[in-house]
Amino acid sequence: MHKIGVIGSAVVGQTLAQGFKKHGYDVRIASRTPAKLADFAAKSGITAATFSDVAAWSDVVVLAVKGTA
Repeated sequence: MHKIGVIGSAVVGQTLAQGFKKHGYDVRIASRTPAKLADFAAKSGITAATFSDVAAWSDVVVLAVKGTA
């Protein structure tokens, strides 16, 4: 099973991460400030980490950030 990293922690990133997890993938979500995702991580069981940590861990990376970011 692929390890999927979601880069972007807003509503779209969180929704994608939860969807991948629901379908059985091992998922992590990245943010500039992973601590701000503590509640999301606790509720979803999805690990939050830095961009570089998630990218290094992942087999597949999904970019879910604003086009201007």
